[in-house]
Amino acid sequence: MVLSEECTPCDGGQYCGGVNLTEPTDTCMAGFYCISGADKANPFMIDLNQCPTNTVHPIIGHICPEGHYCPEGTVYPQGCPAGSYNDEEGRYNCKSCPESYYCYANTTDYQTNECPSGYYCPTNTTDPYQYPCPSGTFNNATLQKDFGDCLECTLGYYCAGEGNSAPTDVCDEGWYCSGGANESMLCGCSVAMVPIFPIIFDEHSAIDVYSHPPTVVSVSPVNTARRDLRPLSSAQKVTSVTSQDWPLLWPNATRATTAPRVPHTPDRRIAGWGTIAHGSTLPTPAPTGRTTPPLTKTSLRIVCLVRLDSTVTRQDLIQSVESVMQVGYYCPEGQVTPTPGDYLCPTGHYCPQNSPVPTRCEDGYYQDDIGTDECNLCEPGYFCDNTHAAVSDLSNATCPTGYYCPAGTRYAVEYPCPPGTYNGLEGAYNISSCVDCLPSYYCQDPGLSTSQDLCFAGYYCEGGDDTPTPQICPEGNYCPEGSYKPTPCASGTISSGFGNTNETDCAPCNPGRYCTANSSMLIEKEASEEDPARIETSGQLTFTHKKKVCKSIDIACEAGYICTGGSDTPRPGDGVIGYECPQGHYCESGATMESECDKGTYAPRLGLGECWPCPEGTSCPEKGMNSTVTCPAGYYCPEGTPDDGVPCPIGTFSNLTGLQYSNECLSCLSGMYCELTGLTWPTGFCDSGYLCISAAQTSAPQDGTNEPCPVGHYCQEGAVSAEPCPPGTINPSTRGTSLSSCLPCPPGYYCADPGQDSPAGKCWSRFYCPGWAEITVPEPTGYECPEGFYCLNGTGSPYSCEPGTYQPSSGQSECYTCPAGFYCLYNTSVPEECSPYSYCPRDHGNRLPAPTGLTQRIMSPD
Repeated sequence: MVLSEECTPCDGGQYCGGVNLTEPTDTCMAGFYCISGADKANPFMIDLNQCPTNTVHPIIGHICPEGHYCPEGTVYPQGCPAGSYNDEEGRYNCKSCPESYYCYANTTDYQTNECPSGYYCPTNTTDPYQYPCPSGTFNNATLQKDFGDCLECTLGYYCAGEGNSAPTDVCDEGWYCSGGANESMLCGCSVAMVPIFPIIFDEHSAIDVYSHPPTVVSVSPVNTARRDLRPLSSAQKVTSVTSQDWPLLWPNATRATTAPRVPHTPDRRIAGWGTIAHGSTLPTPAPTGRTTPPLTKTSLRIVCLVRLDSTVTRQDLIQSVESVMQVGYYCPEGQVTPTPGDYLCPTGHYCPQNSPVPTRCEDGYYQDDIGTDECNLCEPGYFCDNTHAAVSDLSNATCPTGYYCPAGTRYAVEYPCPPGTYNGLEGAYNISSCVDCLPSYYCQDPGLSTSQDLCFAGYYCEGGDDTPTPQICPEGNYCPEGSYKPTPCASGTISSGFGNTNETDCAPCNPGRYCTANSSMLIEKEASEEDPARIETSGQLTFTHKKKVCKSIDIACEAGYICTGGSDTPRPGDGVIGYECPQGHYCESGATMESECDKGTYAPRLGLGECWPCPEGTSCPEKGMNSTVTCPAGYYCPEGTPDDGVPCPIGTFSNLTGLQYSNECLSCLSGMYCELTGLTWPTGFCDSGYLCISAAQTSAPQDGTNEPCPVGHYCQEGAVSAEPCPPGTINPSTRGTSLSSCLPCPPGYYCADPGQDSPAGKCWSRFYCPGWAEITVPEPTGYECPEGFYCLNGTGSPYSCEPGTYQPSSGQSECYTCPAGFYCLYNTSVPEECSPYSYCPRDHGNRLPAPTGLTQRIMSPD
């Protein structure tokens, strides 16, 4: 080789990291894509819109965008399939769509795709209607995640079809809906009908409520979801039903000791129900005067037959039982059992109760079993077309190529892959199986099993295109038939115009800013008649060749460089045709003059296409900075700080410089508060009466961490812990400021422990606890009750012995009665002897004078 143009650009999905290479260095790194000519494993385009008008950027690769994934060796980003998403760049795989949400293909943000009401969305849901709540249920809330969130249809209502966000309507008159109904006439009696006789049926037993005790016999379940009950004429009579009739009426019953009976009631007191109103959840009880079985959930199985005022014959009973056929069977006329073995419902059909003939499954359903009363929903990946023949198995119903078949698909071509996609596999069940049309091809028709044809010349198909002319070939390139990307003109040539189809559309490159393989364009146009050699050039060199005009398209210099003119390289540095961008400045691609870095950014070296954000812990307060300044104390500086930074918040401070984050600001010191932002030291000590643990914002805080001083304690200025009041004192209030806030224990009480907000208990009898003393025990030494006094529990001051009583000892809880011949005044500790000419009866508080004419007789105390 003699020219650099003869070197081949690096292959797609690989990179060439050096010079003089004979093969690519390695595959492109996971999380990136390499289209062609990549020089590193992780190519990154700084600005995909950096090229000026009429130019093409030479895209070589980039970081994998959101909504896509790029495994190792990726040429073009691959879209995330439905049921997954990607909200990050540079991913090599996609994330599972979380439950309660759905994700279409290429989803970048699932949070806007809330699962709608009437549906539920498990993990990896591909569209909002993938999982509907089934018939008979509803769901009135969004963001539901599994089948259990579908609610049974409300009592008295029915829920028809799938995906209900509310019950469809109330149950029809004459029918009742006991919960989970999927049609308006699910259960019940016609308006004028009553039970055949008062027997309550459930899934396990039949009970004759008129037997004593009730007779219980085992019967097969009875389904009453019927609509053909017939009233009898009033002329029909009630006759008894013998025990021999029981097996005929109920062939599956086990005979009991007493056969169930239909009571003979001449006065027409027939057990039964009344009418059933519109929207009923259970039949209405019969009018007064008629007996009725207990109204329980099991009574939903009562068989209805006759009018309230009707009578019934034995033969009518037998005929009515014969008419109540079991589900899973069909009964042509003349059957004598509800389960005729010769008429078991065949495959491909279903037989609800009382079916005269089998019913073919509807389209979208099939049945591979016999004896059923419903059909199965067609399984995903298959179609169930019952138009010409009943579908009894899915072996010949696989979804064809070009189509997908979700559950319940009715025919083979119901769900074609949309234009722009194809599907080459059978048995697809989700639209995500329809893959994007291959690059270089288009898929214009729906239902394709392979890509349709090559992209037209002059256009390129990147993949997923539904037309042969999706992207017109841009200027500076040519696109042969089947192009998946534009092919740039070779180095040294130039072209113009759109839709070029061949390399011959490229012409020799004209002088200009610089000319590469991706810069050539060729324009063919008629020269003006006035001046065949004069064509508007907008400052670009122009010349003519008869009717062909070659115009040089100057491709902008690379970011970080200034081209002053005449450059043949995107990175000039000789000072003549261009130079590197100086420090403190940035030079965008194609710029003709450098620009100063804005505040918050700087450029520490030459050749930058953009200024760097000021690093964390520093600031850039001026324009055109080529270095940073350290963040000042009291502040923190996140990346790109254009001023002094962000002040430390209230409750914090910092005496250090270079902080990067708010959590580096220190919490205000214990015992102190920080009431302003940007502090380098706390404001001061907290007030007395308050406890400042950490990060206090005021001198008297009350924020959950820093609180008023608790009861039983006091807190001096700057306190970091509360001081307990000493034993013998209490403090019933918060905000105690000093020891003086601790009060002596109340009179009659003692305070045993430190830090009390109330007394420990009452002083014991025989002692007293004055309020001025700091009493710590219930029997305080030195406070025994004195002579002439008594002290009860809780005494604050001794009680005086009353006149007529005395107490000669200390530490007593009562006073003694003053003896006869003595008298006792207040507070007497020793009784006084009665004086002459007086007498002193027992229990007296003073001497009494002897009556006139009588002499005193001295009496001993005895």
